[in-house]
Amino acid sequence: MSSSAANALKVLISQVSSGDREAFADLYNRTSAKLFSVILGISGSRAQAEEILQEVYVTVWQKAGRFDPDKGAVMTWLITIARNRALSAKRKTVREWPAEEADIESMLGAGDGRPGSEAANQGLRHDLETCLGELEGKQERAIRLAYVLGYTHEELAEQLDSPLGTVKSWIRRGLAKLKTCLDYD
Repeated sequence: MSSSAANALKVLISQVSSGDREAFADLYNRTSAKLFSVILGISGSRAQAEEILQEVYVTVWQKAGRFDPDKGAVMTWLITIARNRALSAKRKTVREWPAEEADIESMLGAGDGRPGSEAANQGLRHDLETCLGELEGKQERAIRLAYVLGYTHEELAEQLDSPLGTVKSWIRRGLAKLKTCLDYD
């Protein structure tokens, strides 16, 4: 984003914090496509992404006065709100899934539609499943819950009935093992 566009967003968020509806509409028009893309990438559902986007802008309208330009860019602040809302919604949605259903298909998502990408994804799925299978039980489960279902470290500690530091160590060491296992060099 250019510095002039970033400055324009600063002016707009300041005006929104004063209750300026036209500035809010302009802010929405300038940022909603990017935020929708972020949300859709997390939620995977167009309908859910539209609902979350609406919630994001309600939050922006209510909390625009809390934006501090000394702490970061407006777009970064908006993306953070959108990402957090989308992750919260995803966690609520997937909580009904048994943890054992945290499969690799969800982790990798659908192919991108390009020729050959499905074959590449199949190979990656196989390799990833093999490497995950080499991890210790709780380590593997923690990684699946964190990266497939979006659990936070705190939620994992509760779900796995283990101390937070232990869960963080499982994930850190497990990811290191996965990286080594998946190293294609």
